[in-house]
Amino acid sequence: MEQKDFILDGMNWCYYNTDQNRDILLAKYKKGQSVRVKARKSQPTEANVYADGNALIGFLGEYAFKWVLDQREQGHKVFGQIHKVEHINFFPEHQVIIRLQTSPFKKAQPRSSVKPVVSIERPVSISKPRKPGIKHPITNKTFRAQKDLASVCRNLAGRTGVYCIYSKSFATYIGQSKDIGKRLRQHISDLKAGRHHNALLQADWNDNGPTYFAFHQIETCKEELLDEREHFYICAYKTYEYGYNATFDGKPPAFEKQQLQNEETLNIDLYEEEIFPSVGIKATEDKQIATAEKDNKSETNDAANHHGSVNSIVETLKKESEIQAATIHKPLPQKSLTPATRPAYQPCPFESRKPSKTFIHDNDELSGITLFPKRNTSQSHNTKTKRYELRPELFKELEAEIKALRIESRKLKFNFSTWTEKLLGRPSNSKRAFQTKLEKLRKRVELNKPHITGEQNETLYKLLAEVNN
Repeated sequence: MEQKDFILDGMNWCYYNTDQNRDILLAKYKKGQSVRVKARKSQPTEANVYADGNALIGFLGEYAFKWVLDQREQGHKVFGQIHKVEHINFFPEHQVIIRLQTSPFKKAQPRSSVKPVVSIERPVSISKPRKPGIKHPITNKTFRAQKDLASVCRNLAGRTGVYCIYSKSFATYIGQSKDIGKRLRQHISDLKAGRHHNALLQADWNDNGPTYFAFHQIETCKEELLDEREHFYICAYKTYEYGYNATFDGKPPAFEKQQLQNEETLNIDLYEEEIFPSVGIKATEDKQIATAEKDNKSETNDAANHHGSVNSIVETLKKESEIQAATIHKPLPQKSLTPATRPAYQPCPFESRKPSKTFIHDNDELSGITLFPKRNTSQSHNTKTKRYELRPELFKELEAEIKALRIESRKLKFNFSTWTEKLLGRPSNSKRAFQTKLEKLRKRVELNKPHITGEQNETLYKLLAEVNN
């Protein structure tokens, strides 16, 4: 196969001496554009170069056309294609190189439709779709407003697995539940009431309404795999950095605080079980009396000669224990209430095992027992607050995005959109898109404040202030 490259001449002449439209002619000069060579009528030693039929785009010199004629005399067919275009900004003074060869050019292979393998080591960022027909990377579905949310929740009821909530801009929230339909119904109820735990999701809901969101199931799995699969989707698609998820593990920020409260309640219950049985509960006393009857038969037999029979001694001990138990469980004195303010009596299903402080103060026998020890107040209350992990790479990422946005803001000042804004009296589409990016970036900085230091936070706010100016 013979192949040679030649410089195309006469683009300036084609632009000024033909009736071709400038934009249409400029579109012909692109890499990969097929061309054909034909001898000129006025000068047979040179050739015209056409693209897309009869669109004249330039000329070939005598040396280049001689090579074409030699190949044709040998019985070869010559194929042409634009190989390189340089300095296109200086049209029509740009430079074009065409490639001629004796075999057809191979067509460009289409891009593979196979999806890349997504993993935590190779995450995929979800970006805003450039046009409406683009599919969401996780659900593989185009965005469509779900008007009947009740039917969506009803269809997903009883399913255990991972779900997602994403907006029209593909900002995504990943969650997991034993009953996806019930959990989505709770999300929608909280969003409508304005009490949702996710501030970004609630803000977008308030601004755009329910038709701005889509609710889908990602996959079903076993209950013991819920945490693992949720963590995979959050990390593989970066919904913690670029979406609505507030934590990388999917748990709400208040989870640790609630867990500490549950542990504290459990400790109090264990403490009560260890302390209060020693106060003298009726059931414990009955058990002790039964044990005493069994172990001390010899002693009671000796004492029967002086105090009567064994049965009388046992009855005496039971009466004393009942009197003592009745004293311990004596009801507290109540304040006198008028019939109008006296509450209705409601019987308690069980009797409290925990004596009151007033009862302990009135009984001298129990005054020495410390039932309510003072809590250690020397510990700082900050021990229960959540400790966030500092992430240095997050600061670098946010700083780079803010700097890129600052460069974009400078370009807007010299862009045509500034003149459009002055002419129409409203912001242009590019200015609105820029303001949306800036607002979302400011929210991200606010939400990621616990993961960066104070100095880094001040630096980010200074950069944001420069972008606003």
